[in-house]
Amino acid sequence: MVLASLLHQAHSPPPQIGDSPSIFFSRVDHVACGVPRVTGFLGAVVTTLAEWRASLGEFPVVSWPQFVDVTHQRVNPLAGEEHLREVVQQLQLMGEVVYLKAEAQDLVVLDPAWLTHQQIGHLLSTQYAAHARVTGCYTVDDFQMSFPECDALDLLQVLEALHLCTQCDNDGEIEYEFPCFNQVETLDGLWEKVDPRYTDGVYGGVRLRSPAPTQYILPPIYIRLQVQLRRSWQEYPERDTDLYQWCGGSKFCSGPLEALLTVEEGGEAIELKVRGPPESGPVAFFFMEDLLAMIDQVLVEMCPGLVLEKHVLSSEQLAAHAATVYAWPPADIYTALLSGGVQATLANPITAKEETFTSLVCFGSQDVVSSLVVGGDVHISSLCTVTVQRLAALMDPPHPRGSDWCVLAVKLGLQQLLPSLDTSGGASQHSPTATLLHSWGQTSAATLGKLVTELRGMEREDAAVVVMCGAPLYQLAPPDEDTTSDSPPISSTSATSTSNLSR
Repeated sequence: MVLASLLHQAHSPPPQIGDSPSIFFSRVDHVACGVPRVTGFLGAVVTTLAEWRASLGEFPVVSWPQFVDVTHQRVNPLAGEEHLREVVQQLQLMGEVVYLKAEAQDLVVLDPAWLTHQQIGHLLSTQYAAHARVTGCYTVDDFQMSFPECDALDLLQVLEALHLCTQCDNDGEIEYEFPCFNQVETLDGLWEKVDPRYTDGVYGGVRLRSPAPTQYILPPIYIRLQVQLRRSWQEYPERDTDLYQWCGGSKFCSGPLEALLTVEEGGEAIELKVRGPPESGPVAFFFMEDLLAMIDQVLVEMCPGLVLEKHVLSSEQLAAHAATVYAWPPADIYTALLSGGVQATLANPITAKEETFTSLVCFGSQDVVSSLVVGGDVHISSLCTVTVQRLAALMDPPHPRGSDWCVLAVKLGLQQLLPSLDTSGGASQHSPTATLLHSWGQTSAATLGKLVTELRGMEREDAAVVVMCGAPLYQLAPPDEDTTSDSPPISSTSATSTSNLSR
């Protein structure tokens, strides 16, 4: 504590107004250092693009192999693959091209204005939506009538690479499904309580929320989820699967298991519910894990910086098909796990009953519970990048009572790092909190429970809540885990994932 206080006193005053120009230009130089330099090869490719666009007419799109071949023919026959990809990245930063990753082969759009204004702008306009098919499904011939200036199949491949649609088989006829146009009303009988298969069955679910001011971004994300659901359904290895999609909802069936993914609370939440017959707890748990992994992947691709919280739904109320189902915030469940472990119970304020962590998350399966590392025992390395950034935003600035990263370093036994982490002189561009957590994470004792406990001991409940809302509630334990090892447990959560339910 004394060392932390001395370090605070040594902080230099903020820069004066007269120093602003030098600070500005130093920041510009720092950013410019990471931007690739303009080369003669890049300039030659830019010069070639104008003529190339004109020669392609109404469809200025080429495949990656075509781009490589033409660049070799017209610019430099000795350019390597790595050099060409660097040039494409620069062209995209300059607004000259759009590079699209696709399943069959990657595409390069040579005229971004053609793609954004003429194609996507027309497709997503209110005028087009007013006359779109209610089901959102089009044959190639139907789509050709809406876009007569270019080949419909070629354009559909571009839109499919943008995840605006997906190809599907409708009774032997190839169609393209656009969930953004789907206005089909909710189908009756999709989630009935009287279904005999689910009498005394297992239920579980989560409600996904993004706190203000990003709570309104979920509806367009949900449309992308419907595209991914269709692709997942087509790739599912089991034959006994089915998928129904309507406006704001999807039902995915795999054998006796059913999942319902819907937009709730006026578009401010996405809800995932899973149910299965009695004794199907382990299978239902991993079925839900697969769907959550798909959701996380879409979020990482669309908006990797989005803060997303997963609130756990009452399994008892789901089984009773209650009109209103309570959802526990992740911080509440995490607090219960810190005190009770896998035996933790949580009070439902609606039913006035206690529900167990096992029933809420593990579908009542003890086999699933025994395969998990939960709550405070999860290693600090499982914290996703977004959560570390949010924590650093709270802990990096000086605190009136000194309860910032300096004191945290002392409490974690890393006071020897304080001089090297001090950023008061402006020499370092790195977050001291993030650097501190990275260093601490090299030890097996660096657990989320320890971090939350120390933050609460510093009276930084705001920081503790950020950790609990962004940390995974559990991890799948590695097979043949050696509990005597000093190495940290393997994280099953992507480093860029915004998930707080680990995979």
